[in-house]
Amino acid sequence: MHVGRVRELHRRFPFEFPENGELWGCGWNKYGQLALEGIEYVSTMTKLPVPPDKKILKVECGYWHTAIFVEDNAV
Repeated sequence: MHVGRVRELHRRFPFEFPENGELWGCGWNKYGQLALEGIEYVSTMTKLPVPPDKKILKVECGYWHTAIFVEDNAV
């Protein structure tokens, strides 16, 4: 990971997104919070799928959801 990463924490799944546009996360995925199909729990930080042409501005998460906000105000 690069210096300058941003960290968003939820008690069941933390996220990190460095300046290179990647999104990393781990933890509970029972309801698809990490966007990984067929996996209920991820024990190590894993690169998550995001559109390659979008800059991530903010990640918000709760028990059953994750919202990723990108630079063109899309969610």
